[in-house]
Amino acid sequence: MMIQAHYRSPINYCKELLDACKASLERLYTCRNTLDRAIAAAPAGDCSEAAKELFAQREQQFITAMDDDLNTADGITALFELARELNRMSADATTPKGQLEAGAKLFDSLTDVLGILYQRKQEDAIPAEVQTLIEERAAARKVKNFAEADRLRDAIAALGYRVKETRQGTQIEKL
Repeated sequence: MMIQAHYRSPINYCKELLDACKASLERLYTCRNTLDRAIAAAPAGDCSEAAKELFAQREQQFITAMDDDLNTADGITALFELARELNRMSADATTPKGQLEAGAKLFDSLTDVLGILYQRKQEDAIPAEVQTLIEERAAARKVKNFAEADRLRDAIAALGYRVKETRQGTQIEKL
């Protein structure tokens, strides 16, 4: 909340603003976690010239904002614009690994300047029992036995994990 306003401006403090700030921070965490999954599944390749130019523009936009009397509000705007572009790239299965890695590196460096995203959730090891159920569920889905896949999803949920299907594959989240 503090970095959304210029340091010389008064801060509007209310519950709604706190909730909005929390949601915004969660969007940044989600972007970075999605980027990690996209990098793991991306095809090999280098960063395109267009992406390099886009990343340079976002970096310069951020630097210009910060050089303008520490205008963190505009710096955050640059960060969210970068996040939007990275989300688009992550959703495209043809985006090369090198491009996603370059975007992740820039994203990390900008968030480090502001001191945010330092508490990224570390992936806990998924228990063997849950991993077995996930594999059985994938096999059931492959042979189009959706009733069994749904039963296995419920069994996984009973063990405290959520199964989510995405373009990048199956994601497992601890509840």
